[in-house]
Amino acid sequence: MNTLWTFGDSALERQTRLRLDMPTHEVWTEILARKLGMNLKDFSWGASSIDYTFFHYRKQCNNFKPGDVVIVGITDLNRSWFFENSPAITTKHRINSSNYVTEEQKTAIDIYFRDFYREDIDIANIQNFLDLLLYHQETKDIVIIAFCTNTYTYQKVEIPENLCGSTGTLWHDVAMGEIVETEEEFGQVFHDIQYGCRTEIRLNHMVEENHNTLAQKVLHSVMTMEPVDFTSGFVKNVLSIEEIK
Repeated sequence: MNTLWTFGDSALERQTRLRLDMPTHEVWTEILARKLGMNLKDFSWGASSIDYTFFHYRKQCNNFKPGDVVIVGITDLNRSWFFENSPAITTKHRINSSNYVTEEQKTAIDIYFRDFYREDIDIANIQNFLDLLLYHQETKDIVIIAFCTNTYTYQKVEIPENLCGSTGTLWHDVAMGEIVETEEEFGQVFHDIQYGCRTEIRLNHMVEENHNTLAQKVLHSVMTMEPVDFTSGFVKNVLSIEEIK
């Protein structure tokens, strides 16, 4: 049996239910694996960095077999993998609110982001990663789907046509689209959730119906290599901000 491999952030993570009140339905990658008739091996981690994604991709890529499908979510820029065993502590607000990080470490990381972080190098590293994906797709006889999971990276990084890419993003078009309040109100509430190093209640930031929709859309992209369309076909305006806290 072939394998569906997934790498990325919370948009792909096969959730280890972090809250007792989180749903128990299948996530979209589980549905997709079932539709493809494949085993699912997930190496995603919520709030992780592109370094984490690349590291685990490199560790697993020699295990890919002809006919496998690989999905790579290109996560936010401005995230860094500082702590080996805590890959979600990647941004300034997560670091500053974490009890895991000492005050000395917080100061050092703040200086790093303020004085040393280079977004252009981060983008160059992503492009190198995408080149490797193209090479592996050709030489390993596998299908690789890559897309940006958030709007900021989507606007900065160009996904090669042969890696499918997307129209729109899961975060802006699906997750935010489900909320009845304004984008500004949602952004503030989600910032507060992130600042507290907490998780929202939705698996992969989507209600159950949209998991089924996304699984079908990605299946279509696997078969046709057309971009994943996040801009249409999803249910919208179905939740209040209070319901995701």
